[in-house]
Amino acid sequence: MGTFGYARVSTVRQSEEGESLEVQQRVIAGYAQMHGLAIDKVFVERGVSGSKPLSDRPQGAALLAAARSGDTIITPKLDRMFRSALDALDVLSRLRERGVALHMIDLGGDV
Repeated sequence: MGTFGYARVSTVRQSEEGESLEVQQRVIAGYAQMHGLAIDKVFVERGVSGSKPLSDRPQGAALLAAARSGDTIITPKLDRMFRSALDALDVLSRLRERGVALHMIDLGGDV
């Protein structure tokens, strides 16, 4: 059982300020530690719009391909992973069918 993180920024400026990749990765690591999980890998998406479906982003596609039954995916905020409700529902449905847990920290954890 693996634990993966997902962090994304759509601009270079964001990567340095505000919801920077470093801040997102620290939040993911802290959440994992609080829940007794060890992060195997954080998939980091730089300069990619959230309007693109997760499976159409390079690191998003790699994350979805890597996730196996029993794995956990952690993202700090819903909008870091999804902008489209349809994409979110589709991906969540597919992950559940495969037995993969998705934790969105801003939504209280396991969704």
